[in-house]
Amino acid sequence: MFPELTARDTSKYAAALQQVVVAAALAVEKKFITAATALKLINAVAGRLGVEIDADHELADALDAAGRRAEEDVFTEPPAGS
Repeated sequence: MFPELTARDTSKYAAALQQVVVAAALAVEKKFITAATALKLINAVAGRLGVEIDADHELADALDAAGRRAEEDVFTEPPAGS
């Protein structure tokens, strides 16, 4: 358990979280790390803010949601007048 956060601590960790999210996303995009590793990095900083993330569960949920969105985006009707 971490000690009580001050406003300054919260601001510092919030800024760090933003930087880690951006860096992790870029590293995944460039294929330097896996998405699971990126979420573990994000969880390390989020934990300092009192937010715990189950990286494996979160990744599975995100992939499922992305798959559903992709299915919904598929063009299924021919254009009018064809």
